[in-house]
Amino acid sequence: MKVLFVDDNQDVADILAELAFLLGHVARAAYNGSEGLQAAREEQPDVVFLDLGLPDMTGIEVLRALRNAEGTDRALIYALTGTHEADAELEGYAFDGYLLKPVSINALAGILDKRP
Repeated sequence: MKVLFVDDNQDVADILAELAFLLGHVARAAYNGSEGLQAAREEQPDVVFLDLGLPDMTGIEVLRALRNAEGTDRALIYALTGTHEADAELEGYAFDGYLLKPVSINALAGILDKRP
């Protein structure tokens, strides 16, 4: 499965991509919204993990662009957030779910194992 991580904290994005790789997936990291959209166009990932606080655009803006783009409109998109109030914060947006940071390998594997 192809997985994309978009997070402005490069260490976080790189570590998550490495964990996904170790779990048997093709993974790529991007460090801002523009890079994330470009990577999504190139890779057409099955799953995207998207930080909400990006420097060049909001995670919600990236989410909307991904949902409206051919090739990523059917991807599962999960928010990456550090807040425990994520349910209320993300209500009304088209995320498939969220992961709390710091992300555990078990939480990541649980999501990736759901997708065929």
